[in-house]
Amino acid sequence: MNIKIINQEKNPTIGVDEIFFKVEHKMEPTPARSEIRAKMIAENDFDENLFVVNKLSTETGVGITEGQARIYENLKDLVETENDYIIHRNEIEV
Repeated sequence: MNIKIINQEKNPTIGVDEIFFKVEHKMEPTPARSEIRAKMIAENDFDENLFVVNKLSTETGVGITEGQARIYENLKDLVETENDYIIHRNEIEV
């Protein structure tokens, strides 16, 4: 699995950094959100309690998943902005 960050930009509306990325996984099954999240945290030194993978989209047979993640400045903003199911999927303890 190879993860490539396409774009990283500040979203002043909700006060987060948004990251758009692609995951190449040719000839392999689509990686789990937890695998993608763990690899991005390890490779980029993101704070695991403030990093959320909130969108993933995979086309059948292509071996590429596109995604969006957010980096929050604090846990309070994350909890107020993200839906509970996204927080749960990212295994963030609040």
